[in-house]
Amino acid sequence: MNASKFFIRPYKAEMFDDLLRIFRANVPLYFHTMEEKPYAEYLDSYGDYYTTLWLGQVCIGGGGINIHEDGREGRLSWGMIHPDYFKSGFGTELALYRIDQLLNQYQVAYIRVRTSQHTSDFYRKMGFHEVDRIENYWAPGMDLVDMIFRSRD
Repeated sequence: MNASKFFIRPYKAEMFDDLLRIFRANVPLYFHTMEEKPYAEYLDSYGDYYTTLWLGQVCIGGGGINIHEDGREGRLSWGMIHPDYFKSGFGTELALYRIDQLLNQYQVAYIRVRTSQHTSDFYRKMGFHEVDRIENYWAPGMDLVDMIFRSRD
């Protein structure tokens, strides 16, 4: 991957359609169609905490962060890369950027991601460990895998 060719930008409302295109490209393996409305509502409500990843003039991914009200727990939310760019390192770059934000800007004690069995290995390689699993949580055949990354106590 050539790091000089991609850049990260904060979410802006004019990026909404690009992100829905990326979301839809990840259905049905990584997201269920019924999640599109909650994703759109998330962008409307929490867009200030959403980051987009660009390759030249093309938006190829995005992901959010949230801080739990106790201030100790950070969360990664709605992370995705367009399938055309899987296995290119872009997903790792986007996740590391958000982890860095949570640890250094918000100084959380730990980070949680609620994902599916289809992406849990990706997060496991980044140092997250599974703390819970609920079968068929997101949709039939799509389990919730609750994972934690500990930074400091």
